[in-house]
Amino acid sequence: MPVESWTLRKYPTDKPSIILNGTDTQWPYDGSLELDRDVDIYTEAITLPAHINAKGHHVGIFASSITTLDAANIVVSGTDGNSDLRSLPSGKDKGADDKSATMTEEPSGPVAGGRSGKAGDVQIYAEDANLDTFKNLRICSSGGRGGNGQDTDKFDTGGLGGDGGDAGQVTVAVRTWGFTSTLNERATAILYSTDEDTEAQKLKMLKDFMTSCIRLEHPQGDKPNHVKEIAILKASIASDKGIATVMNEFRAMIGHMFRQEASVFEAVIGSRIEYSGGTYGLGGRGTKHTNSNGKAGKATIPEIGYCFLQPDLLRRLSLPIAHPDQCSMILQLAKIDYYVGSNDTLKSAIDRLTRLRDRLLFIDGLMPEDPIYKAYRDAELRMYLLPRAQIVSTSDEPIAFAGLREISEEVDALLRQIAGGFDFYGHKTDWVPRGSHSFYERTTMEMLDHAEKAEKAWNDYRNVEKKTTDKMKTVREMRNQAQARADAASDFIAYMKPIIEASANSIGSMDFDMKQRKAELLRKIKDQSIAIGRLEPSLGINFTDMVEAATMVAFCPNLPMVLIQGAGLVYKSQSEAKIKEDDDGESGIKQELLVKKMTMIEKGVESLVSAYRANVADDRLADMDDPGADKLIAKKEEYMELVGNYKKALGEQSIADVEEAFESYVQAALQRNNQILMYNSTVNLILKKKQEAKASEAQAAQFSDEALKTIDPDLPAISIFMERIYSESLWLLLESLSMTQRALRFWSLTEVDEIKEALKNKPPALLDSTTLSHVRTRLLKSYEKAVERAGKEPQPFSGIKYPLSATEIRRWINHPQMKTIVKIPPVFRETSSEKHPFYGKANVRLHTVRFFAKADLDAETPLVNAETLLVKLTHLGEETIVNPSNKTFTCVHEQIKLQFQYRVKDMAFNVPGTVDGNIGEKTQGKYAMVGPFASWLVDVDPLYNTGVDLSGVNEAWFEFSGEFDSF
Repeated sequence: MPVESWTLRKYPTDKPSIILNGTDTQWPYDGSLELDRDVDIYTEAITLPAHINAKGHHVGIFASSITTLDAANIVVSGTDGNSDLRSLPSGKDKGADDKSATMTEEPSGPVAGGRSGKAGDVQIYAEDANLDTFKNLRICSSGGRGGNGQDTDKFDTGGLGGDGGDAGQVTVAVRTWGFTSTLNERATAILYSTDEDTEAQKLKMLKDFMTSCIRLEHPQGDKPNHVKEIAILKASIASDKGIATVMNEFRAMIGHMFRQEASVFEAVIGSRIEYSGGTYGLGGRGTKHTNSNGKAGKATIPEIGYCFLQPDLLRRLSLPIAHPDQCSMILQLAKIDYYVGSNDTLKSAIDRLTRLRDRLLFIDGLMPEDPIYKAYRDAELRMYLLPRAQIVSTSDEPIAFAGLREISEEVDALLRQIAGGFDFYGHKTDWVPRGSHSFYERTTMEMLDHAEKAEKAWNDYRNVEKKTTDKMKTVREMRNQAQARADAASDFIAYMKPIIEASANSIGSMDFDMKQRKAELLRKIKDQSIAIGRLEPSLGINFTDMVEAATMVAFCPNLPMVLIQGAGLVYKSQSEAKIKEDDDGESGIKQELLVKKMTMIEKGVESLVSAYRANVADDRLADMDDPGADKLIAKKEEYMELVGNYKKALGEQSIADVEEAFESYVQAALQRNNQILMYNSTVNLILKKKQEAKASEAQAAQFSDEALKTIDPDLPAISIFMERIYSESLWLLLESLSMTQRALRFWSLTEVDEIKEALKNKPPALLDSTTLSHVRTRLLKSYEKAVERAGKEPQPFSGIKYPLSATEIRRWINHPQMKTIVKIPPVFRETSSEKHPFYGKANVRLHTVRFFAKADLDAETPLVNAETLLVKLTHLGEETIVNPSNKTFTCVHEQIKLQFQYRVKDMAFNVPGTVDGNIGEKTQGKYAMVGPFASWLVDVDPLYNTGVDLSGVNEAWFEFSGEFDSF
């Protein structure tokens, strides 16, 4: 897999006009110091040399950071006009750059001074600038001096003075620098404090702000002096003006500080730029007269911009600040870091992605009248971009924007994915597909075939001679692989659509179930208010706050979420996204289920309640119970320990009914909220695949046979495309192998990591199709053994009943749509026959699931008017399976729906008009069979059960048949 070559691209290679660099380490500029051409450099970090001389040419430097070792000069001044030209017979004056001016015929008149050259342009953009760097940098963009006219003793009048050249346009912009970055971050936290925050809290934030920003009270050298503003704010805090007045003064102070900081920076930059027009050449003296002087060149006022990470200010820049090919290099390096997945590489991936996110903030809301729009139009030829297939709405926009928009969308999808705590492929660690052995044998072979073809095309591209037919043939082959990638992404979306719809429906049932249980708990708390009151002092918290906070808690899937939440990651919402593309007005996404914000909470009740109260104080939220309300993300072990402490305290107060209701409610809230996070993750994964399909199709369309006839195959855009498609073909193969391994784990209940074992921690640079082919062979052999069970046959069981409790029956009866969720706990080796009907059974897998309800004989109305009762049953996807060694495996997979219909009078299910609940037919032989220890949605739909009335039901139970192993 290409890794190192993502760091540097030069084109043309001998005399580059564009340099793209992706490395994060400081790159010392290694290009020519004497340039006879325009050059643009897009890089992350660059150290400028002492001197770059590019007289009359364009120099562009766009970097995350710029440094100098000492004084550095960028000279693009115009060339001086020649004062020693001969006259032409025609007597016309030619400029210094006119070849005809070198003719040697006898002059027919005095020689005019040569016109000087116009200065070149300089464009510099630094995302994180350093004031000292710009003090060391001098930019010379003055026009050249006009040549003097010839003094002569042969003619009455001497030569005309040459015109001075115009200055070039110097444009320098910085996004932020040093102290202002800190100032912005800390001030924002205070400005976003809510009205519900207490006066003491706000005053503490203000005092912390002043003491933490040392520069505020201790000016350094020529840095801006904010002592006066700080003194005013200190006096306000010490007075009794009230917090509203103090906050208003703080807002005014911050605005003034930013203006001061920007003014000082702009003054420093302005003082380091020479931008005068070139001086005119003097007219020559003749025997009688002195000829006229030339005209002075025009000065060009530099443009200096300061952006503060504000999109509207970025759009006002006259600079093409981001190159799509260089951004693509950074994105690929971030994905490699994400794939490796260690703490260090994950942090590096986050850093790269957030850098790209900030760099491309200007893309959303871009308008043709924005200065940056024209800047990209003017720079189009210099950027060496490939033509793009444009949609009607963007047909006239600069080519770069389509590529930057695709990168921005993928960056946000990856940030959402990491923020949710999901792995490189977008899944939780315990997610399992249930594909069959034959399915993964076929799928992995298809992905291996794509990877082998892409690898061959990539190697051939690197090895064949420049601009040969063979080289273009490799590009055509990679184009086909790009289209194959688009097709694979589209197939994935089609597969996931019904899954996400089922997930949304189940969340609705879980939401009602949680609210039912919460209402039951609150009633019992009210009944036991005296006992609860005795409890609260020892716990140091209002118990109702604990209950309300539990409504928002979900579990952190794994470490990435901890890292991301700790970094305060922000990314674009999915509120405008669509899965469906038809015209029915439906997006395919339930917007009310999309979580707007997640907050990582630390261990302890104080952190939980503090985060809950902070969210309550946010007036954006109408109801904390709403599925899309902000979520508090906790580590499972820490939160369950906290819940356990509360259960114990409730038990000590002899209020077992509250203890039981509290546990039931917490479990229901966690189930709903974890499912909501899964829904959000799935939406993001679908949107990411949709973006992949769109981008791959656009990339393939760039390389039509007609286009390839006119394209230089050594363009950076082509080499980057070749590497990207090859890398992504390997990732697609790795993803299919990962899915195979997850399916294998569900079959075998083992934690053997066949992929890791086979790769032996090889770095991404050593991954190729041959290595992954060996991994595939090893995985499929293990899978085949698991399916065959290696000669160990499970034992069958039938008719095991699991009864609903009186509370569960009551919830079902009271549900307006006759639905309920029943969670069946797992069985362990130590579980006795009195505790659970599945005692003594490990690795339980199901063939059939049935559900019966019996009404009281004295009920006023029958259970149903028809002979049969049809029950829809849904395995909600998350389940626990305990293996024969008494080890627990939690697995999450797609939901499984089935129907069961039985004759009410005798509970018969094998007579005409009935349907048995054969869940095994949906799994056995093709997929790993599911187990019973999960949450089951029971739905008696009145649409299919005429006159159904559950009010008389006094008994209900599941009945399972299947197979098991012994502990």
